[in-house]
Amino acid sequence: MREAVRCTSALGARILRFHLTPVLEGARAAWGARWREMIDHAHDTLRRESSRIADANLVLAIEDHQDVGSEELLDLVERLGPHAGICLDTGNPFSVGEDPVAFTRRAAHRIRHVHLKDYVAQFTNEGYRLVRCAVGEGAVPFKEMAAILDEQGTALVASIEPGALESRHIRLFTPEWWNGYPPRGARELGTMLGRLRANRLADDADCRTPWEKGQLGAALVEYEVAQVRRSVDNVRALGICRE
Repeated sequence: MREAVRCTSALGARILRFHLTPVLEGARAAWGARWREMIDHAHDTLRRESSRIADANLVLAIEDHQDVGSEELLDLVERLGPHAGICLDTGNPFSVGEDPVAFTRRAAHRIRHVHLKDYVAQFTNEGYRLVRCAVGEGAVPFKEMAAILDEQGTALVASIEPGALESRHIRLFTPEWWNGYPPRGARELGTMLGRLRANRLADDADCRTPWEKGQLGAALVEYEVAQVRRSVDNVRALGICRE
């Protein structure tokens, strides 16, 4: 934490972004007892060390990194103090069975940074795969989320973040996946699934990215640059950001 604060201050930046655990795909249950150990360790460390960030007049922004939902993040940052907030990754609520609009509405007053990310879904017997796409071409309801943040009135910086190199399989149709999660209402869960189904991939579609297909060199560069350029154009067309 000391080195992170030093580097951030030296660069003239204001926000330190953290995530809490290495868990992805919302797969807490797969870690067994280690999940509770990791999250407790992260909380204890931040409670002990995050005052360094406050003393340096910086903001701590903890990301919803496919491991925790809005209620859990709010509970943590409110206990840490006014210097702590949330980094909202717009695609990641889908990874923990949470609707992105509901997440934004609950957490808007503590959101301090935004990662613009989008996904299309391919449904499976166990749940769905989240497959990266250009921002504005997937299931994330950006205009609804932006309207909530605009009402809050907090000046926010947003960055375009292409999705992971490989798809994420969210196995929330299996009972064991939910172990360790707080309750999630059926209405919200249904809304979230409806967003994913409205722009879904066919069950038999090849959803692999060029990275997953083992492509190299120019093919990867072309793929990445094209997604970023389309994302920039789409964000401008959506009108959700002031440049």
